[in-house]
Amino acid sequence: MARPTVYVETNFVLEICFRRPEAEAATEILGLAERKLVDLAIPAFCLVEARGPVQAELKRADRLTDELDAFSAQADRFRQSGLPSAPLTYAARLLETLESVEWPAFANALTGVLSAARLIPLDHGSIRGSHIFASALGLDRWDAAVFACVWDEAVHRRPDGLLVFVSSDNRFVNAARGDLERQGIRSFSSIADALGYLRHLLADDEESN
Repeated sequence: MARPTVYVETNFVLEICFRRPEAEAATEILGLAERKLVDLAIPAFCLVEARGPVQAELKRADRLTDELDAFSAQADRFRQSGLPSAPLTYAARLLETLESVEWPAFANALTGVLSAARLIPLDHGSIRGSHIFASALGLDRWDAAVFACVWDEAVHRRPDGLLVFVSSDNRFVNAARGDLERQGIRSFSSIADALGYLRHLLADDEESN
């Protein structure tokens, strides 16, 4: 069996980066690509789009650090004066939140995707198509551009093997599912469900060999 092609988008990277609920499934699909069991493909601009939420998270971490410093100083004064320790409790909560920020996670996620995935360029045809899809499917410009990249890739390049599109954005998948599946692209709004489907395909292929 030819390797399945798995199309992913920005949320796939962010799941891994922010340790979201489907991070484990996304990481396993990444592992399948690294082992050359699937062909992972992502529109190149999705990696740029992912920077926005990450930068916002890093700014939040900077703000939390400043608050933590201020409350730690206040807590010292409260401790020395024998007053109640509410600021200490709040500072502990701030520290716990701050420690939840995965500082190297974006770099690791980006490196993993870059090493395992094929990047789909946003060319002139995709840009023209994104305007049509935005209007026809009611997608925003980013989602329409993702859809156009995947559509052009599937229709014009016609990769061998089964085609799978994965997005954890239910609204996006529901809007695009009919058009994707008419082009033979199986779509999933759950990364875990897509992983289960891929496991089944690969297991069947192994048994047949």
